[in-house]
Amino acid sequence: MNSLIVYYSRTGKNEELAKILQKKLGCEIERIEEYVSRNGVLGFLRSGMQATFKKMSEIKPTKNDPKDYDIIIVVSPIWAGHIPPPVRTYIYKNKEKIGKIAYASVSYSGYGNTRVLKDLEHLASKKVSAHLLLKEKEMASKAHLNAIESFLNNLNKL
Repeated sequence: MNSLIVYYSRTGKNEELAKILQKKLGCEIERIEEYVSRNGVLGFLRSGMQATFKKMSEIKPTKNDPKDYDIIIVVSPIWAGHIPPPVRTYIYKNKEKIGKIAYASVSYSGYGNTRVLKDLEHLASKKVSAHLLLKEKEMASKAHLNAIESFLNNLNKL
């Protein structure tokens, strides 16, 4: 299956997950980038507020065209139980080009994580084919390894 991983990461944790998945799948990878910074306390607070209100943000053009891939694997944090604005923008702009979609995330608490799947399905106008929802403490230990293998097995069944 021809896969593309697109990821957004404010702190680097989801970038780490995206690179682990990319190494295991041997597929293309692309970072979603914004023009504005979300660093610091104000960036953190603004990020949570914008995610809660399902805002979009201006993102830099991407190189890979989603229509060239069988499945797009979106890797991003979950902010206040919602998709981050740059990821929301990417999905919205490309939803007609996306065939199948999968979702993977590392978030702090895991609270409300399953809610993001419904939001993503609504935004992309399609079912999430596979998902991986990890907490930061699982990534810090080796608890994520079995979950990643299960996610990869689910992707291989598509």
